[in-house]
Amino acid sequence: MNKAATTRAMLLVAFFGICALSTYAASSSCIECHTNAATMQKLVKPPQVGSAEGEG
Repeated sequence: MNKAATTRAMLLVAFFGICALSTYAASSSCIECHTNAATMQKLVKPPQVGSAEGEG
């Protein structure tokens, strides 16, 4: 295989790989959920911080 054919083959593989990943990300709800501030605030509860008096 010559250099031009190898380059075209690599670009083709990269293109289909990117398309497959973007299709998967679009169909899953991860990106929609993790970029929505209101949803994240409902799902994540801040930790309870106790008093630091008397330590150390």
